[in-house]
Amino acid sequence: MSVQQVPAGMSTDPVFGSPPRVSHGPQSLLTPERRTLLKLPLPGTPSRVSFQNLPDWWALIHRSLQNISEANRKRPVDPSELQSVRQVADEVIGRSNPKEILMFLKILSDFVVYDTKEVFFEVLAALRSQDSRLNCLFRETDVRDPSEGPSFSPLAINDIFHSFEEDLHYHPGVMSAQPLSLLPQLVDQFISNPQPDDCPFRCWAIWNDVKKDDPHIVPVFISKRQGKNSLYIFDSLGHCLFSKDPSLKRMSFALHDLIVHFDGRQAPLTQPLVINSCKLQRQFSKVGCATSTILDLKHLYERHIGNFLHIDDFYRSQVNEFEPYLTKLGSSTRT
Repeated sequence: MSVQQVPAGMSTDPVFGSPPRVSHGPQSLLTPERRTLLKLPLPGTPSRVSFQNLPDWWALIHRSLQNISEANRKRPVDPSELQSVRQVADEVIGRSNPKEILMFLKILSDFVVYDTKEVFFEVLAALRSQDSRLNCLFRETDVRDPSEGPSFSPLAINDIFHSFEEDLHYHPGVMSAQPLSLLPQLVDQFISNPQPDDCPFRCWAIWNDVKKDDPHIVPVFISKRQGKNSLYIFDSLGHCLFSKDPSLKRMSFALHDLIVHFDGRQAPLTQPLVINSCKLQRQFSKVGCATSTILDLKHLYERHIGNFLHIDDFYRSQVNEFEPYLTKLGSSTRT
């Protein structure tokens, strides 16, 4: 297998079945042209619902967060500006009303104010302490920063993907969270199907079940087009494979395991496979890969069911801007 540096989902298969369902309910410079190309129309979120009998604090917090969010566009937020938000958070936690806690979390998430993250995770922890059944939706990390919280569990990610199917009418089973140990088998299965169904791609959120203390999650997108299989790994931490400093080298566990798998494969592939791993790092916090993965796969899904440039054509058009790591597998000559 040759490696070169070049410019730049899964149905409800009988082998793996449907993902589980939870019962409860950049760093790169973006030109104006590229920003227009990357902009995708997203359907309205099903979480936009009307509330009746709003608590007394609702209007106050909404107004405060709105003002803070507007001011935060021009300057950092002063801690004193968040005193009213913290005070209401303490009151909501003290009343131990799950519905009220959820409403408070919802309004916090509606405004982009970095300094409210610590408050959000404090309130979330209070909700989880009231109902231990929620804990299956989260994976704990060793991050000690109070402004960082737990990551979504694979079960929660699959539940979100199911909500896309039910609320946004996505093709069933195309998006799923899958363990790293099954990734080579998933890719083999996709390649071996010469005529995929009416949705000829799969979106996988790959979590590391091999290294138990690694909470990282990586989005993997694979498509079949005109007999060619293209796999893209969009690790939010990027990759650095050819640095002279060994401490700076990094390869996504998804890319590593696929290379090992196909290097050791004896039988030839039924169809060629090209693996691309994006170099750019987009995640700089300790936690957040699950959210990045969900949004990446959502955007990729909507791009490829809509009238947008196919991802292969997009990267070919950006030949002087992107540097994915690329390896070709299954061809008769490997140059």
